[in-house]
Amino acid sequence: MILIRMSIFLVSFAYCEETSSDTININITTDDYRVKIYQKIELLKNEIEPIDISSSNFRVIDAILDETTDKIKYFKDHSNLDKKEKDCEKALLKIRKALIKYFILTNRYPKNLEELVPYFTDYIPEINIHGNYDSRIKYISDRKFDKNYENAIDRSSEYIYFSDPQSVYWGFIILNSDRE
Repeated sequence: MILIRMSIFLVSFAYCEETSSDTININITTDDYRVKIYQKIELLKNEIEPIDISSSNFRVIDAILDETTDKIKYFKDHSNLDKKEKDCEKALLKIRKALIKYFILTNRYPKNLEELVPYFTDYIPEINIHGNYDSRIKYISDRKFDKNYENAIDRSSEYIYFSDPQSVYWGFIILNSDRE
């Protein structure tokens, strides 16, 4: 038998902060689900003190800890995606509002988005869509993608703007990403 002192630090790392005195500070400022998670973590920590684990069970417990680590990573990654999605939504909304203002005033859409600055928006927002913040724009100035605008997506920029007045998507702006 192997004596292993198991710690739930892996689980608590995803949701809590460790202090220098080896206690865990839990910042409970959100909904009831977060509180329940913290309570479960505390219960597990109290139950899993020194446990005798036979060598046959060692692999099973190791697999469980690996799965737990993977799940924590998944939730951490998705919480970052939520922030990215919100930032991208805000950026698109800002540009789309400026495009509408421009259209109302001029009865046409701009040939390029730089025409919006500074009268209709103060800047074109930088977004983190491909790993770093930028505001590059791919201009579509023909009707090549009229059947399916999604075919224009190639991840070469942050935004795609359809600038051809003959296109069915004239004045349309999307993120240049194949993520849903």
